[in-house]
Amino acid sequence: FMMCFAFLVSAAINYFMAVRMVVSTPGSEEYIAEIGKFTGSSYFVIMAATFTILFAVLFYFINGIKKLTGLDLEQMMNQPQK
Repeated sequence: FMMCFAFLVSAAINYFMAVRMVVSTPGSEEYIAEIGKFTGSSYFVIMAATFTILFAVLFYFINGIKKLTGLDLEQMMNQPQK
């Protein structure tokens, strides 16, 4: 459910940025410029928010595995020798 939250936040940010940045009549020169500005800035804004949330989810997930198994990260990543 926590990963779903990351994508919900991403969708909300995308919507509010679009409503705020794209205000011209579709098909006009201003509209095309606004779409370009929106697309360029939304990559960085949405990516930063989504990566932050997904990193927190990954951290929470790894800590949960540590508590359940009693292993540290190196032991979890260790591959058995053949």
